[in-house]
Amino acid sequence: MLELAADVRPPQWTWNPTFENRERYERRINSDFLSSRPDNKTEWFARFRPGLVANGPGKARITIVYQFGYSESTTTSRPTGLPTQHRTTVRSNSDLFQGNVEWGSGPWRITAGRYLFVLGDGRIVAGLQSWGNLGRTFDGLRAKGRGWDLFLFKPGVNTGYNPEQTALGISKSTSIGQSTFLGYQNDRTARLTRFGTLDHLWKAKFGCVSTTAEGAFQFGHTNGVSTEAWLAYAKARVPVNAKVDVALELTAASGGQSASKVRTFLPPYPTGAFPYGVDVLTGNRNINKLGVVAIYRPAPGLRVSGEWNTLSLRDAKDGWYGLGNTINPGPNGAYRDPSGAAGRDVGRFWQIEANYEPNPHLRFLVGFGVMTPGKFIRSLNGGVANDQTWAAAQFTYKF
Repeated sequence: MLELAADVRPPQWTWNPTFENRERYERRINSDFLSSRPDNKTEWFARFRPGLVANGPGKARITIVYQFGYSESTTTSRPTGLPTQHRTTVRSNSDLFQGNVEWGSGPWRITAGRYLFVLGDGRIVAGLQSWGNLGRTFDGLRAKGRGWDLFLFKPGVNTGYNPEQTALGISKSTSIGQSTFLGYQNDRTARLTRFGTLDHLWKAKFGCVSTTAEGAFQFGHTNGVSTEAWLAYAKARVPVNAKVDVALELTAASGGQSASKVRTFLPPYPTGAFPYGVDVLTGNRNINKLGVVAIYRPAPGLRVSGEWNTLSLRDAKDGWYGLGNTINPGPNGAYRDPSGAAGRDVGRFWQIEANYEPNPHLRFLVGFGVMTPGKFIRSLNGGVANDQTWAAAQFTYKF
């Protein structure tokens, strides 16, 4: 009788190369909202991400991705009585973007090393994949399973790198949404900065209306001062027909500081809502933001979006913060009036973007937007302010 020998070959690994190249051109006119002081800004961003992904037995995986990022920024100014001046700043970054090992343990999936991570919709923690040139990854551990997500990390690759930050958290997804506790500590500040963030993200559909709501509360200490802050977000999206959707969005984030209390909400590692463009000027700190969005899909792979937003400060004595959590700079210093006399009206902006993906490997983007300053910006600019104009074109290739 013929017997076949058992297959005793060792478990096999498969190795697959990956690659991404992204190039983006951006231009801003009147970035300080003053046409009397031309500061036209042109930026070129490029990044290259060659990588290797290995898949092995038991759903084990090894991911290695290197990144080289390059940016060149040129500002053109024309001081009174002087010839036109050009100032160019070049930056580059070379680093391991991802380097991690994943494996399964029963119902759990464990990740160790440098990894990408997005919490919920990214308002509290996100990898800034869509717009930031370098992106953001984290060094640490992560375990997912049975609806739970546990994580401990420090910043890995990040614009404004600060290795003295540590975050840990636990998140649970159920039929009523995703509930999270995130603990954050920053040892770089002169005094204790340690606070917790309780966050809940909820999504539901009522007939044809898709809704999203998120609320967060922070408590602890920021640079030795007691912290109590909050964030609220709501969105309703309705299809007009098979190709057009419209949505209404509302964001509110607390602001205000005193000697004994910090009420300005601080998203530890945030990203903004897509599309970006003019929107990078406004982060989720000390802000009221009301927006109307329209999305049009005229053909397969083509998506055109337009939006209009109005912005105001929650606390007139606090500042206008950008997506990077710092107060936006103006021609006369930071956009903050401790007296509150400049008011709350930051302004309004609109923008339109078109994204075209002819296949999974290629993506093209063009965008244009205009921000009209309100009383707050005009007051801090000496009573005069002009529209800021933004335009961009981007190309991405990946496999």
